[in-house]
Amino acid sequence: MIANPSGFWYLVLLAPLALLLFLRYREGRRDLIRLAGSWRAGEVGNVFVVKWFFSGLAIILFTVFTVLAITGISWGQYPVSTNYAGTDVSIAVDISRSMLAQDLFPSRIKRVSSVLREVVNANTGIRFDVVVFKGTAVEVLPATQDTEAMTSVADVLGPTMLTTPGTNIEQGLRTAVASFPAQDPNRHIVLLFSDGGSLSGDPLKAAREAAAQHIPIYAVACGTASGGPIPIGNGQYVEDSAGNRVITKLDLATLQSVAGISGGEVLKLSDPLLARKIDSIIGRHAASGSVGSYRFEIKEQYRVFVVSALLCLCVFLAVRIIRWKGIV
Repeated sequence: MIANPSGFWYLVLLAPLALLLFLRYREGRRDLIRLAGSWRAGEVGNVFVVKWFFSGLAIILFTVFTVLAITGISWGQYPVSTNYAGTDVSIAVDISRSMLAQDLFPSRIKRVSSVLREVVNANTGIRFDVVVFKGTAVEVLPATQDTEAMTSVADVLGPTMLTTPGTNIEQGLRTAVASFPAQDPNRHIVLLFSDGGSLSGDPLKAAREAAAQHIPIYAVACGTASGGPIPIGNGQYVEDSAGNRVITKLDLATLQSVAGISGGEVLKLSDPLLARKIDSIIGRHAASGSVGSYRFEIKEQYRVFVVSALLCLCVFLAVRIIRWKGIV
């Protein structure tokens, strides 16, 4: 395998290099014989030819090996143990304005952030990615084990992350499922944080597609049956056309259907043991995953060429600098 085949173009430097060495050889041999005199011309000339042959060959090989190192030639494979538990978790978070409701203290979205920090810090061997959705969905953090990156995303969750209005749980679930790499042998699960309200799309359709791929959806119900108003700052709340405060309530039935169809279950954001329960779910899937403990990677061989180039450079310097015994 060659990572940078364009690097072979540097081999064109060999032609001017060889020409330069030849010209320097002719000039140097002529000057040396002139200085040594005719009585030692043969001996000195022969030594000069030998030294220039080996030094020239060394500098040419140095150039060749350097170019080969640049091209990134690789061959062979070596096993690498997987350093995660065989489970990838895609976290789909509803960031529509209804998640600002304060029927759960301090608010639905702040409670989600707190739970995510706990879960991520307790599962350092798991890969997480984060999808946020409103009227559309975006993967804001690809699959990673970087707990700092995950907690940084958790800290900024909110409606301002997307400008598209509305709520589309189907789009959020589709994006979460699509975030898993194709042909990946790991176990995949989706954690959906939502109040169940969806102004567009069909969440059940996305759940059936996830079930077809054997990806369970664990829906975390964010909110209460009684609900709460939606704050918009400065002590004001979202109002309808009649001037009445809009009350957003938990749609538990939708979340139960999504989880049931996909083979998951419903959890509640109000549960003080929620983070532990999510840890248990992740651990259960990690234990049941049929994932090999090793993967094979191509072995990069640039070090071989770098070492060879340095050896050739040492030979060049040695031949040019070291004085040959018996020759003045």
